[in-house]
Amino acid sequence: MKTKQVAVTLMTILLSSCSLFSTRDPEDPTSVRSTFIPPTSPATVIANFKSAIAEKNTENFVSCFSDTSRGGSRVYVFEPSAAVSSQFPSVFQLWNISSERQSFLAMLGKLPTDVQPILQLNNPQFTNPSPDSAVYEADYVLIAKHTVQTIPTEVAGYMRLTIAVQTSGLWSIIRWTDSSPSQPDSINATWSLLKAKFSN
Repeated sequence: MKTKQVAVTLMTILLSSCSLFSTRDPEDPTSVRSTFIPPTSPATVIANFKSAIAEKNTENFVSCFSDTSRGGSRVYVFEPSAAVSSQFPSVFQLWNISSERQSFLAMLGKLPTDVQPILQLNNPQFTNPSPDSAVYEADYVLIAKHTVQTIPTEVAGYMRLTIAVQTSGLWSIIRWTDSSPSQPDSINATWSLLKAKFSN
């Protein structure tokens, strides 16, 4: 009988101190998701780029670009589409990583909390592969249902991303060239316009 009482007492102590049956705090639904993968290849850079947009993660987005302040060996360059470049010549003269962060963050700030940007990449291909660089090309449609009525919520165009390996051995985008769609359609605004409009 005494042995049984000792066993019951021990089980009670073990169960009361064990956290197996305790509930954990629920995850904050407003916390930023992150699926950033170390970019050990050009394909991983593109995967991170798409994930950062879908997850509305500004830091992961800018981490896709070469940043000399973080050990990048080349300065990142953005080339806007011709029409937007002529419309906003001063905006893109000194465009850099900080500009990308500011513009992307401003766009996200105008999205309802339950709305995510949608990036569609069509006819994607890697061209000119070499041991230290590759070019990614695709037709794109970006849908961002923001609340600013004077800025389009859908843009389309043709992107050309030059991706290179850095001194760290990781890859990043060193040049982004934006242009009008290769197949003209009803959307006549490019991503460059969104960047310009949200740059202030």
